[in-house]
Amino acid sequence: MPDYTLFVDDRALCVIDAKAPWEPVTGSTHVEQAYSYAIHPEIRAHTYGLHNGRELALYSIYGREPVLRVPLAETDTRWAEVERFLSPTSLAEPFRREFEPDFGLHYTTIVGESQNRLHGDRYKIKDLAFITISKINESCFTGAARVLHGGREFLASFDFPPHLLWQIAPALDDLTRRAFLSAFSSAPWNLALDIEFRFDAVVLLGQPVQGEHDEFVPFNVIRFENVRMIGTILDRPPAGGPPMRVLSDLIRSSST
Repeated sequence: MPDYTLFVDDRALCVIDAKAPWEPVTGSTHVEQAYSYAIHPEIRAHTYGLHNGRELALYSIYGREPVLRVPLAETDTRWAEVERFLSPTSLAEPFRREFEPDFGLHYTTIVGESQNRLHGDRYKIKDLAFITISKINESCFTGAARVLHGGREFLASFDFPPHLLWQIAPALDDLTRRAFLSAFSSAPWNLALDIEFRFDAVVLLGQPVQGEHDEFVPFNVIRFENVRMIGTILDRPPAGGPPMRVLSDLIRSSST
């Protein structure tokens, strides 16, 4: 039987096998042994791992390669990765691992608390590019952008009032600006930005919000700065998501 079994609500969801410091945690019969523990009829865990006191390696029963390898010396700096795979929610619902972790939540727990700077202080986050913008109501829009921090990619939410759209629009070319501003005149209220523009944002850290799947912490935008049109064509939104306009489609339709 495994050395450690992790339970959530009395369900065995992960097994960890402990090994001596000189024993490998990848590419050995130890991995096969830990796998056999995970799929045992009395356990049936989706996640298993090995730890030799120097490195942790985690595996999914659906793949042969580790989903995570973390040297013990890097545990503190890579704790968000460890939590992504070993949190109770992740163990109970492994599909959530595919979600990009929330930058606001990470900033609150890792950066903000370590610097004793949290809600009420202004921050400038540089060189952002919105993936989507959605109209929440008549007084609030929200934009999603990817943020690279500590070698890890996060997804950040930026809430802002509608008049701040006019801090973005002047940097866009005429066709793009007209399409951008017209996108929110009627439903659906979601716009995918497949034409790149970048900006800096001066923000306040918002309050935690419970989303459909996970908690997140949005940033409240005070102003956008250094907005510039890049023009690079980005990936279109994947099929199966919420109803969404696509910026390049609006530009084509407005120019015909």
